Amino acid sequence: MRYVLDSNIVLFYARNSDRKRIIEKEYQPFAEDNTAIISIVTVAELTFLHNNKNGG
Repeated sequence: MRYVLDSNIVLFYARNSDRKRIIEKEYQPFAEDNTAIISIVTVAELTFLHNNKNGG
């Protein structure tokens, strides 16, 4: 199965949050038979967050 990961899901993984563990248990987006992708919009959102993490 293919999973498109939105920015909030990517952030759950980056922050190793409890929600990441729930997602892994329920959906296993990185299992061998699955494909996890992110859109260019998510890349842009994450880039913006990274570049502005200290207020600009």
